[in-house]
Amino acid sequence: MKINFFFTGKLRKGPELELFEKYRFRFDKLGRNLHLGPVTVFEEDSKKNAKTFKNLFSSSVQRDRAYNILLDEKGEKYDSLEFANFLMKLRDDGTICLSFLVGGADGLKTEAIHSSDKLLSFGSMVWPHMLVRVMLMEQLYRCATIISGLPYHRN
Repeated sequence: MKINFFFTGKLRKGPELELFEKYRFRFDKLGRNLHLGPVTVFEEDSKKNAKTFKNLFSSSVQRDRAYNILLDEKGEKYDSLEFANFLMKLRDDGTICLSFLVGGADGLKTEAIHSSDKLLSFGSMVWPHMLVRVMLMEQLYRCATIISGLPYHRN
């Protein structure tokens, strides 16, 4: 199952990017054996690529056997085990492409919310969108370790 990340804004060099890439590398390596990934990242620079970004997400939404998740504070909350089981179910049900959409500081437009299959929340608190990227990538890696039975995740 291919995984796409659609991010509003561009992650610049720094600790957030380093941590994101660390977990992305780990996930892609482990996920290969689980038929998860690789992760492809699309970033929207709101001034330059807004139309391209919208078209990419729209084409992902319309694709057969695709599933689209928008991160939103009003979304459904999972613990890590539930999220891992949810990903396994999507994969086992034949989902070919899983896309995550993370908005910027001003959130996302209503059309993005309505074109998503699920809203997902990391809790009631508002998180900086640059940290949400790292948290999402780490949770995908954590899911892969749970599915693989590795000791990274401890109850």
